[in-house]
Amino acid sequence: MNPMSLAVQTANLQDDRQVALLKAGLHALGHLAERWALTCEAKARLLGDNEHDQLTPHRSLERVSHLLGIYRAASALFSHRQSSLLRWLHAANTASPFAGSSPIDVILTGCNLDEVRGYLECQLVA
Repeated sequence: MNPMSLAVQTANLQDDRQVALLKAGLHALGHLAERWALTCEAKARLLGDNEHDQLTPHRSLERVSHLLGIYRAASALFSHRQSSLLRWLHAANTASPFAGSSPIDVILTGCNLDEVRGYLECQLVA
């Protein structure tokens, strides 16, 4: 996400707590992007920075929350090997939220993030 877009979003937030949460979340998403070896284009898509996705500040906070939840659950499921996590992220998957697409492709669309998060959290308790 470009700095101007972040400045506009933080200016529209209602209080300092929301601004701090969004900034911290975006910082954490930077680490997630590094761990998942995302390209610059994929990083921008992860943050919703494209012509199809006009995120409000509150939607940005919700998106960050889901993405960090997905990251937490996926990291816990694949805690034994980072390479296994990366293979899983990029392989076609027939599970419900993915419908034959790779998890990273579904995540980068920004759609159904709550379903992806729910799926992974259910896998943790299964």
